[in-house]
Amino acid sequence: MAQELVGEEKCVGFAKLKGKDFDFYLQKYTITLGRRSKSSNVDIALGDNMNLSRHHASIIYNFERGCWELVVHGKNGVTADGKFIA
Repeated sequence: MAQELVGEEKCVGFAKLKGKDFDFYLQKYTITLGRRSKSSNVDIALGDNMNLSRHHASIIYNFERGCWELVVHGKNGVTADGKFIA
C-alpha cells in the first residue's frame, strides 16, 4: 500500500501515479484516463485537448501477472516513460 501524509491528511492507495502536475493514489483496480467532458466520467482528467479521447486509456491491475497494465483506447496513443504506446 502506498501511503503519504499530505498536510494533515493521510493518502492511501494500492499504488501512486505521479504526473507532471498531479499525484493520484490508485484505490481501485481499474482507473480510467481521458479528456474532460460533461458526458464521460473519468478518474483522471488529462485536459480538454481534442487529441485526447473521452476514455483515452485505462490502468488495470492484472491479477494473473501480479502487475499494473496500461491499456490504450485512444487512436492517438500514449507516451509513458518516454515510450510511445499505440
